[in-house]
Amino acid sequence: MKRILFAGLISSVLLVLCMLALPAVGYGTVASGYGPPHDGMPAGNGNRLANTSHGASQGMAVYNDYRSAHNSAGVTEPGETWYLAEGSSAGGFETWILIQNPGEEAAHVNLTYQTEGGEIEGPAIDLGPKSRESVNVADTVSTYNVSTIVTSTEPVIVERAMYYIQRLHPPLEGNPRYPFTRDESIACGHWSQNSLDYPYFGAPRSGGRLHAGIDIYPAAGDGAPVRAMKAGTVIKVGLFYTRHTGEKTYAILIDHGDFVVNYAALRPPSLQAGDTVGQGNLLGYISGTKQLHFDMYRSGTTNWMFWYGSQPANLLDPTELILKMYGIG
Repeated sequence: MKRILFAGLISSVLLVLCMLALPAVGYGTVASGYGPPHDGMPAGNGNRLANTSHGASQGMAVYNDYRSAHNSAGVTEPGETWYLAEGSSAGGFETWILIQNPGEEAAHVNLTYQTEGGEIEGPAIDLGPKSRESVNVADTVSTYNVSTIVTSTEPVIVERAMYYIQRLHPPLEGNPRYPFTRDESIACGHWSQNSLDYPYFGAPRSGGRLHAGIDIYPAAGDGAPVRAMKAGTVIKVGLFYTRHTGEKTYAILIDHGDFVVNYAALRPPSLQAGDTVGQGNLLGYISGTKQLHFDMYRSGTTNWMFWYGSQPANLLDPTELILKMYGIG
């Protein structure tokens, strides 16, 4: 057991924040500050500490928004053993170990991961002279808390890069046929002035209802395939609404872990509650509406909703996320 005194420097004043006790070959986290959350995703900093037989190592973490990244500092000298305290490979986080062999001899490199449950053997790599390789930690272990030890038969240079980018699969193929943001959809001319069918989030509907999602119009129109943004579990499948033509459209509510999505206005699907889906799996097909109605909710939501009055606390605006996914704007 090692005890580590952790201190932070704020406004040129050194503050002793805490004393952290680490188990042998263990891992710990100290939060050093948090900023305002964005759509339920907290922003903030964390200091990661790993305990090895040769002492403790520290790494700095910075998280914010749906897309964030940071990297460890570079070095001037190669070495045969490296300790990287920070790491997370679950919940949308990616951790990559970057290994460079600047020498004239091939290096045999071994990676070992330290988690809260103990050590896990990682991959072994034969790295040729004057070459490099990147290793995705998630290929071996999926956890929010992971440190890495790198050992090599020849001096190498090692860095660790982290990303939080929510690699999501677009629910529809190709760019949308029509815009789904407020100003652009009003200006595009597809809908008449003061229409009650605008596709943007919060658009007015009849009876004082507000649009609880966005409508995405695929280029393929009726019958276009709809796919899961990420792996998840089906919470509910049911009738969404009946069109003026008599066609019944359906909705599939899926818990994706970090959020819940309602994929709606579909033809009758084959999925049922309790089914699991993988990222990119086929969910169903667009109905005669020629659009996907897309609601997004906070984790824990168990039903889609109709929005009246103030925006419900669990209802999220998916506009920016979908724009980024399609590279629009």
